[in-house]
Amino acid sequence: MLDDITRTRLTEAGVDIEDALNRFMGKDDLLVKILKKLDQDNNYQLYKIAMAVENYEEAFNAAHALKGVTGNLSIIPLYRILCEEVEYLRHHEYEKAKELTTPVINEYDRVLKIFDEL
Repeated sequence: MLDDITRTRLTEAGVDIEDALNRFMGKDDLLVKILKKLDQDNNYQLYKIAMAVENYEEAFNAAHALKGVTGNLSIIPLYRILCEEVEYLRHHEYEKAKELTTPVINEYDRVLKIFDEL
């Protein structure tokens, strides 16, 4: 069972705890272990680099992968912003995609910091 502090921190990170626990068959220790490994997904670095050099195909691929990971982990605010970013990139709306780069990075870094503190 998740302790109150962990539950609070996961909520602050935007995790829909009940949805995530359903995916993890109620194994809260496994959920926390996997969430703490989010920083090992190299797609985040690939996304940042690709957006910086305007390689939008690579940015799309990385953002799409991150969308899937965050959706499966029920990190809802981060998932939603990545959904928006993926759609902009998919439809070649690069100016709108560039406007979302900083919010994506800020939210991702915020979530990683919380998970690192678990």
